[in-house]
Amino acid sequence: MMSETDLSVRVHAKHPDDDTVPVCYCFDYTPADIEASSSTRETIAREVQAGHCACEVRNPKGSCCLGDIARVEQRLRRLVHAEE
Repeated sequence: MMSETDLSVRVHAKHPDDDTVPVCYCFDYTPADIEASSSTRETIAREVQAGHCACEVRNPKGSCCLGDIARVEQRLRRLVHAEE
């Protein structure tokens, strides 16, 4: 059985509050990148549709990151609302 230390990248699902751990492994978007841009999900979706991703290989989960991107966006919105 593999552990996270066997991987070449840190796993966002194991470190969801670390803004430096990639959420998108194909295009290297972190939560900090997502917070800085309102169009990250749309950009990734365009790239996926164009066939420029390799989610099954690059993402430790072996699947597309768009659901994770949406969850990070929701978490960031909750944080902003909590600060208001």
